[in-house]
Amino acid sequence: MNHHRILVILLVLTLFTAACNAHRVRSGTLRDTIFSVEETNNGYYRVWMTHDDIAGYCTQNRETGQYALHLLRNHNGEVLLDFRSINEGDPEHSWWNSSDCGSISSGDSTTAMFYLVSVVPVPARDSLATPELPPSN
Repeated sequence: MNHHRILVILLVLTLFTAACNAHRVRSGTLRDTIFSVEETNNGYYRVWMTHDDIAGYCTQNRETGQYALHLLRNHNGEVLLDFRSINEGDPEHSWWNSSDCGSISSGDSTTAMFYLVSVVPVPARDSLATPELPPSN
């Protein structure tokens, strides 16, 4: 009887783990302006985007973090930011709180932290340009 319980528990845990991993971000790209760059006490860099209020982007890579800070101070355009979920093998991962990048909580809401893969400067979009409208029928 104990073997059946153990088997059922393992099956439930396997299904739960598989369900959680299905929603992880394999890769993503966003285009925005950098709002803020923070260097944490443990040497990580958190990058916050102007129009993204649900996530932050983090890296332990000093070169990437310093480049994001340089772009914040000197680049008048937008950036393309490549990101993905923080995985167990990443230096940014911690078993204690799932991210050494920290988490930001306010009330019932917690800000997701993603692994910052790269940041590339791009020119700002022309805000005065007329958007293309779909053809009317």
